[in-house]
Amino acid sequence: MSPTIKPATIKPVAILGVGAAAPSLRLAASDVGAAWGSGGGRGTVAVCDADEDTLTLAWRAANAALDAAGISAGEVSGLWWGTARPPFAEGPSHAFLAATLGLDRAVGGGLSSGSPHAGVEAVIGAWDALAAGHAQFALVVTSDALVPGLGTAGEKTTGAGAAAMVLGALPDASEGPSTNGSSPAARLVARTTRAMPAVDRYRADGDGATGDVYDARLFREEVFVPLLSETGAAVADSAPSPVGAWAVADPDGKLGSAVAKRLGAPLASAPVFGALGDAGAASALLGLVHACADTGSAGGLIGVIGYGGGRATAIVVDAVRAVPGAVSVDGLGAGRRVTYPEALRARGQLEPMDDPIEMGLPPGGAAF
Repeated sequence: MSPTIKPATIKPVAILGVGAAAPSLRLAASDVGAAWGSGGGRGTVAVCDADEDTLTLAWRAANAALDAAGISAGEVSGLWWGTARPPFAEGPSHAFLAATLGLDRAVGGGLSSGSPHAGVEAVIGAWDALAAGHAQFALVVTSDALVPGLGTAGEKTTGAGAAAMVLGALPDASEGPSTNGSSPAARLVARTTRAMPAVDRYRADGDGATGDVYDARLFREEVFVPLLSETGAAVADSAPSPVGAWAVADPDGKLGSAVAKRLGAPLASAPVFGALGDAGAASALLGLVHACADTGSAGGLIGVIGYGGGRATAIVVDAVRAVPGAVSVDGLGAGRRVTYPEALRARGQLEPMDDPIEMGLPPGGAAF
């Protein structure tokens, strides 16, 4: 039996501002089902147009967060970006985003990728840098524009979007948020991570699209719901008061509510999934931004759970008033409704076939 890791003391950090972005296209989940003759599907999924991707979404959300926080690009100590599918599988993705935002060439931070868990990994990286005194203002960006495989169940649920936060170090870790504006509106106060070496949805090298989980029922009953419930319960036990709502990364629009039910609090992120679908690495933070638009009552705690690649991380946010820049998912716009073929073209999955035979080279010829 492996030894249990003793929990370390967590130093809170402030949330100074948040931002969010959604692509311009919307596809009805029912249209996907109708195209394949399977029926079903509720809500809409967000789809990137030809001139949008995870980088452009990240840029928009990051700028919105910086404006809301009143922090200039030159004041940012580090950029932490989480996206399952960065623009380059191997290349200057982080440098491109930093340059488009006008950040200093010496800016620190890092890029997390490889699974939807990358979003919360970016949050944790920035949090640690601030708590250790290595940064004063940290910009966290989460974004994704996943491409589901044709005919997969994920086509009805896979969306796109981005969320960003500007985090700041607290001079006094005991300083909590106040309702009169004398301190930050919200803080990150607790966190925990759990892992299970199980293969969920994945994309191999060279694959352009993400496949489904091998067994949806097994994934629900043996992996997702128990793992996220355990993680959420653990972080709730370390929170200063009961968690009032949860924002859960939800791959199919049903699993998140099952987790929230086990944890005994409402699922605040449900409207986000209904409007945008599963936004991958950005899902959990998009739910948080939506929830932070109206904290409801002073002293409310919001739990955030991100999942991907067999790992789940839960974070508790202590917010007593609306966080600068927070917007409900309705505030991101309804987008332009497109048909299923239009969505496939936008994702690059439906393209005309090139001429199979060059002119002047008949089949059976020596050059054919």
